[in-house]
Amino acid sequence: MIGWMVLEERRGWRSTVEEVRLEGLRVCRAGIPAPAALSPAARNRRVKRGAQLLRKAGCRRCLTPPGFPLWDLLHESGLQAVDPGGLCQALAARLAGTYLAEHGVPETGATVVLLGSRVDRSLFDAACTLVPRVRRLVIRAGEEGRELAQWLEREYGIPVLENGRGAQVRLWFTPPEGETGPEDLVLCAPGLSLGGLELHPMRPVPDEVEVRAFAALLWEEGRLALEDIEISSSAAAQMT
Repeated sequence: MIGWMVLEERRGWRSTVEEVRLEGLRVCRAGIPAPAALSPAARNRRVKRGAQLLRKAGCRRCLTPPGFPLWDLLHESGLQAVDPGGLCQALAARLAGTYLAEHGVPETGATVVLLGSRVDRSLFDAACTLVPRVRRLVIRAGEEGRELAQWLEREYGIPVLENGRGAQVRLWFTPPEGETGPEDLVLCAPGLSLGGLELHPMRPVPDEVEVRAFAALLWEEGRLALEDIEISSSAAAQMT
C-alpha cells in the first residue's frame, strides 16, 4: 500500500491513520498534528511516529505535500518517495520538444542528445520519435546505443551520431557524469531536473500531494495516460 503523510494545522498530539481513496487509489493517510507553535523537536517525534505507523500498515512508499521538509525522517523509518523518473523518461521526447519551444529553438534546427547506460524502452521510444523531427540526434548509450543508431539510420536514412557538440538539450536516462547545465534534463533520481518544466495531470490534484509523484503513481497504476499529462514551464504553471 502507498502511504500519504500530511502535516495538519490542528491541536492535539494524536496522529490519525486511516485508509482513504485518492483519485480512486487506496492509500493509507497519516495526519500529523503540527501547528505552527509546535517545537521542531516535538514535530519530528510526531513525524517519526507517523512514519512508523505507515510502515506497520504495510507502506513502503509515501506521498507528501509539495516541499515536504522532513524526508530524512521518513527514510530513517524505511519509507521511500514515489519516483517520477519512469514517467519522465516515458515523456522524454515531449519534454525535449517543449524545452526547445520554450527556448525558441525549432526542432528542425536542434541537436538533441540521449544519454543512458543502456537502451531501454523509454530511450528507444524517444529516439524513434525524435530522429525524424530534429536536425541532429546523438545517442550515447554504450554498445546498445551504437546498435540503435545503426538501426535508426537503416530505418530512416538519417545518420545518428555518437558524439555531438552544441546540443540545445540533453536527456539523461542515467545519473549525469559531472556537472550539468541548463540544457540538461535529468530524467532519473537522484537529482531529477526538468529544466524549468512541470508535469500536470489533466485532472484536479489535491493540494496536499506533490504533483510529479502523484502523476507517476497514477500512471504506474494505469489510471493516467501519457497523453493526459500536460507539460508546461514552471513560470506558466505558477500563474495558473
